[in-house]
Amino acid sequence: MTSFNTYIIVWLGLLNLTGLTIAVTVLHLGRWSVLGAIVIASVKSFLVLNEFMHLKHEKNMIKWMFLVTLACLTVFIGLTFFDIAFR
Repeated sequence: MTSFNTYIIVWLGLLNLTGLTIAVTVLHLGRWSVLGAIVIASVKSFLVLNEFMHLKHEKNMIKWMFLVTLACLTVFIGLTFFDIAFR
């Protein structure tokens, strides 16, 4: 079972990552802004899935199903960016 202190640390990490997301949008990094926001959102979702949704305690089948879903989502997002880049 996850301790209360771990939840507090993860919550503070999520708050810091939210601030970092805002900072990335304010800096106007051009094409890198979107990539930075996606990377930060991925880290935040990893923290939420592992700690708050207890994915780290699940069986391997659930983890594999999640990875397949994540791979499909990555392909769809990649194809969308590819389509937008070459219009």
